[in-house]
Amino acid sequence: MTDATGRNGANHRGRPLVSVVIPSYDRPAFVRRAVQCVLDQTYPNVECIVVDDHSPYPVEPMVADLPTHRLSRFRVLRHAENRGGNAARNTGIEAARGEFVAFLDDDDRWLPEKLEKQVAAFDRAGPGVGVVYTGAVVVDGDDEVVATYVRQARGDVLPALVRGLTVGSFSRVLVRRDAIEAAGLPDERFPNWQDREWYIRLAAVSDFEPVPELLTVHTAADHVQITDGFEQKRDVALPLFLEKHRETAAAHGTIAERQFVSVLLWSTAWTGFTSGQRWAAVKMLLRSLRVWPLSTTAYLLLGLALAGPRVYQTLRGLKGNRAVAREGLHPEIERLPDLTTPPELERESVAADGGSESEDED
Repeated sequence: MTDATGRNGANHRGRPLVSVVIPSYDRPAFVRRAVQCVLDQTYPNVECIVVDDHSPYPVEPMVADLPTHRLSRFRVLRHAENRGGNAARNTGIEAARGEFVAFLDDDDRWLPEKLEKQVAAFDRAGPGVGVVYTGAVVVDGDDEVVATYVRQARGDVLPALVRGLTVGSFSRVLVRRDAIEAAGLPDERFPNWQDREWYIRLAAVSDFEPVPELLTVHTAADHVQITDGFEQKRDVALPLFLEKHRETAAAHGTIAERQFVSVLLWSTAWTGFTSGQRWAAVKMLLRSLRVWPLSTTAYLLLGLALAGPRVYQTLRGLKGNRAVAREGLHPEIERLPDLTTPPELERESVAADGGSESEDED
């Protein structure tokens, strides 16, 4: 382990230190790749903190041969027991020394210039911005590109977030330490929606700024993630989210509150459908439509749920057949078509439907 900087102390070549937190549980191949992504960053002043959430086989030996001496600082921390994704992130945040904190889920990847472009966005935007986020490519387990997402919401995004606009997974954001201190740490009680919940609190204390480029690669695969499960989302995350943030949504008007509740309900319902709880999903989708009858997303998902799993799997297969296999993912991503949503259309979409999920969130 090298330790070339102190907390908020001297900076390499005058550049602020960026702390990268990688939470990991029982995925040695993924965590090695994630650390390598940090090593490949073009930004010159980076520390990396891997938090092993009590994996059956410790993570540290899995990354011991990587050239982590090139980083400003590198640490592997191990929990004495399995505590979940947000607990691992919080352990990393508390150990971090950087002015900015980034997160890289161990099954995700970054393009090499990701951190450099995000720090540059902070420099341009000024001290009122607390979060800079990027676009993302979603790939399956075979590295086939199945979707791309670029958002352009900026400034005060809280009204859009409570209506359902999503920024994306933790791997897409770089957060100013001052904003973390003002908003508080990610809430460890949430088994799902961990990122979405935290973004609402961050948006209450700071502005957001996009880097509308495909700099994050999010893996939507069949491997077990740190958090998962319909019952957890329905019985724990949903009521807790409503308890914490329904008043915040209501402060933006009755329509915003209805959209807020509706989005949570249809999101939970879809998790139920894709995990085999078809009729529970239908029931929840009907609840979503009673709350906000103008949700086109809820109607679409209800139609798919009523059609049944076979129709859904057929549609997924058709979409999968259109995906293009990518080798050497980085240059291929650079040649993807520009799917950026103009800010005007994005605002209209949120107002009409309460937003939609951009990619699987924790």
